[in-house]
Amino acid sequence: MELLTENKLDEKIEQLNYWLNHHHKLHHQYRQKEHARNYYVNKRIELAEE
Repeated sequence: MELLTENKLDEKIEQLNYWLNHHHKLHHQYRQKEHARNYYVNKRIELAEE
């Protein structure tokens, strides 16, 4: 399993935000990508609090 560092999390969040900003909410993967982005944001917050 990949070790998620702050930089990797920031990169994943940035990529997902870019994707979400450039696709319509009715796109078949929108909810999946939005869920993934929220997951990584929460992980990033947890990492910052440690």
